[in-house]
Amino acid sequence: MLAEIALSVTSGATGAGLLYGLHARSLARRLHIDRLTGLANRDALERAYTRHARRHPGHRVGLLVGDIDHFKTYNDTHGHFFGDSVLVCIARALTTTARPGELPVRLHGDEFAVLLTGLRPWERPEDRLREYTTAIEAIETVNGLPTRVSLSLGAAADTASSVDLSTLMGRADRFMYGRKHSAPDRDPLTVHHITTAAPDRGETTRQ
Repeated sequence: MLAEIALSVTSGATGAGLLYGLHARSLARRLHIDRLTGLANRDALERAYTRHARRHPGHRVGLLVGDIDHFKTYNDTHGHFFGDSVLVCIARALTTTARPGELPVRLHGDEFAVLLTGLRPWERPEDRLREYTTAIEAIETVNGLPTRVSLSLGAAADTASSVDLSTLMGRADRFMYGRKHSAPDRDPLTVHHITTAAPDRGETTRQ
C-alpha cells in the first residue's frame, strides 16, 4: 500500500515537472520570437551571438542589418495592416533564404538583421547580402496586389572573440547608410492597380 502511494506521489511529481518544463520552454520561446513575423527578436539575436562567441571564439561571424526602403509610404498610403503584411512577406523571404547557421531577426519596426555564423572560408558577408536582397526583391505581390519591395542591407564580419554584437551592428549600419547615400535614390515603393479588396494577410508571389 505504501509502495503504491509512493509511486503515485512520484508519478504526480514527475508529471508536474514535465508540465512545468514544457511551460517554461513555451514561455522562453514567446519571449524570443517576434509575434507578427515569427522571426527571432533582438533578445534572441543577442543570446545567439553570445553563445556562438563563447563556443567558437576563433570563428568568423557576420551580420547583415537593414531596413525597408520607403516603408512609411505603405503605412501612410495604404494603412498599417498592409504595412504589417509587407513585414510578413519579407520575413518569409529571409527565412526561405537562410542556410544552416543563419538566424533572420526582426529588430524592431521595419528593421531586420541576419546573424551569419556559418560563413564558408572563402565567403564574404556581402555575398550573402546579395542573395537576401535578391530574394526580397523577388516579391511581386502583397495581399494579392502588385507591389515592389526592397530592403537596404549593410554587412560586417569579424572574429567572434574580438568584437561584440553592438560593435558589429554599428559597422553593418555604417555600411548600409554608405550604400544608401552613394547609390541613386530608388523609386518610391508604390502599390499599383489597387482595384480590389485585399485577400488574406501575408500572401506573396515570388519569382
